[in-house]
Amino acid sequence: MKKKSETTNQKEMEKRDEEMEKIWKRLLPEAAYLRLKESETGLHLKVADFGSLELSPVDGKTLTDFMHTRGLQMGSLGRVVELADKLPHVQSLCLHEMVVRAYKHILQAVVAAVDNVAELAASIASCLNILLGTVSTENADADIRNDDMLK
Repeated sequence: MKKKSETTNQKEMEKRDEEMEKIWKRLLPEAAYLRLKESETGLHLKVADFGSLELSPVDGKTLTDFMHTRGLQMGSLGRVVELADKLPHVQSLCLHEMVVRAYKHILQAVVAAVDNVAELAASIASCLNILLGTVSTENADADIRNDDMLK
């Protein structure tokens, strides 16, 4: 026999799930929603949580925590971007996180390739300039190809 509080909690969860379904239907094109629902991955419901302003992450750390607590791997960021087509702030945050995560691997490779510790700072600076700096339009490709610190 279920206690009254258990029944109430179950009803609240069902009501929340229904509300999330409605939000998700509103956010996604119908074909995408149906395809996700049939796949039974639950990703569409988890991405729907992004639509709630009280749950929406605002930086890379909260995005990572948000996804991990929902059982999502960071490798699914690209799929989250596709599903969040009506949530531009979420798309932007996910794209930024993908760029930073990819850049981290590039920087690790450059640091590992440095033979002389004296050249380490210059190599890191060159990498940061590529990520954060602006390249002049004149001979931009030649400048990058001739950058000895990145070879």
